[in-house]
Amino acid sequence: MRVTPALTVPRNADAVEIVHIPVPEDVDLPPLPTQADSWVGHYQRVLLNVRTGEMSFFCADWRVYVPVLGDEDRAVWKSQYPGESPINSMNAATRPIPELLMFFIDTWTRVDFPAAGRPSTPAWVYLTREQGDAFVASLVPLAQQLVDNLFRVPGTDDLEWSAESVAAVRSIDAACSRYHQGPRGVEASPAGLINFADAVVAVPGLVRGEWAEMEDTELDDAADVLSRSRYHLDPQLREESGRPGDEGGGIGLKVYGARAWLYAYRAHEADDRLIPDAARSQAVNQLRKARSDDVDSGD
Repeated sequence: MRVTPALTVPRNADAVEIVHIPVPEDVDLPPLPTQADSWVGHYQRVLLNVRTGEMSFFCADWRVYVPVLGDEDRAVWKSQYPGESPINSMNAATRPIPELLMFFIDTWTRVDFPAAGRPSTPAWVYLTREQGDAFVASLVPLAQQLVDNLFRVPGTDDLEWSAESVAAVRSIDAACSRYHQGPRGVEASPAGLINFADAVVAVPGLVRGEWAEMEDTELDDAADVLSRSRYHLDPQLREESGRPGDEGGGIGLKVYGARAWLYAYRAHEADDRLIPDAARSQAVNQLRKARSDDVDSGD
């Protein structure tokens, strides 16, 4: 049986400090909607730049008509919809993480919602500038957990989701819900999530020697398959790490960090052999430095 190497897959810890940026006083926010404007929807958001660490309160101008997205409308669209929902990126686990993430704040006007005869929904009215700034500032610790735990894909400038960072996304989403209205009582739980680095420790038989010889595109394809591996992973791993009731009668398990692990594995296996491209050589050097740092620190 192939022995699984003890890989150090680099994380994003200490790369950036999350800083809340208040809305500048000279920036005019749109007026708060009234009860008659109940059609407005969730126009208030949290923006997080995972590269710079800047976190801010954003309000789209709900009075502006945003046409269906086309080339000529892209500037208008981007002005009203900056950033990308992390949910879209998380579902494509091996896709590089967008620089600017956007979270909807689940505020609404004081209207009877939902319709009569259905369970009542907690009211959370649209936030003023001061309330929005205070709310975003309260999310800084969760955002720090998100960026610190991202994987850095060796030999590239890409960031990749980890189980811990996805748990932080879920917590920020929950804090933005009218059911929580803030981070109090919200826990960042990685239940049902696992990093591929932990999966191969639990089940070494998952490792394939041919990964060490694959080019980037082939590794990316392999990572994509492994990230969907709730259908492919060893049943023992699913039993130990999954959560009941996620899929029909089965065990749900979502895997993250496969691309970063595969790139680290390829660089580890290459060791002192001739490296065919500069990116792979850079990855090897990164991992050697990480192992050297571990030794120096006594870990």
